[in-house]
Amino acid sequence: SEVLQGLRLYRTLRRDPIRFYQWASKLMTPFFQSSLPGLALRHAIAPTRREMLRSLAGIKTGVFSSSPLQEWR
Repeated sequence: SEVLQGLRLYRTLRRDPIRFYQWASKLMTPFFQSSLPGLALRHAIAPTRREMLRSLAGIKTGVFSSSPLQEWR
């Protein structure tokens, strides 16, 4: 049916961004939840902090790619 085809296409299109988001979440959790002086997000250098926040917001779809929402700043 068309619904099943649509769901399969959606799953295919979302697979890589979801994998990236899962990986990034595991990597960034210590920065967002840490109270350690050197590890907390507020201490990260600006470009790194910006990319972490973009990942958290779901704007980034890969290490070097972003959704069209990147233009919304």
